[in-house]
Amino acid sequence: MGQDGLDINVTRESGGIPVIKLEGEVDIYTCPQLKDTILRLIDEGNYHIIIDMERVPYIDSAGLGVLVGARRRVGEHDGSISIVNPNPSVFKVLEITRLTKIFDVYQDKEGALTALGR
Repeated sequence: MGQDGLDINVTRESGGIPVIKLEGEVDIYTCPQLKDTILRLIDEGNYHIIIDMERVPYIDSAGLGVLVGARRRVGEHDGSISIVNPNPSVFKVLEITRLTKIFDVYQDKEGALTALGR
């Protein structure tokens, strides 16, 4: 785990879809690192991004803001942000804030890839 409490690991799925695997809390302290990762991927022309949140126990409003900003950016290119494996408490935050309406949320990576036609 990084010293600031969030590990970010980017891999590629078939078709080149980037998967950002997060481990740790996504909050005011760690979200700049996540934002940089997402913006770099978008700048490289990746407009469909999967974010694996299986190992994220907590996300705060700053973290949600990064996700919303990323969704807005990829939306300009008809892209998508898919969130996979959110734990029940993170999913509840997404639901309460109605963000399940703007993000595609899946139980697993395979579901997201199938939806993206990969």
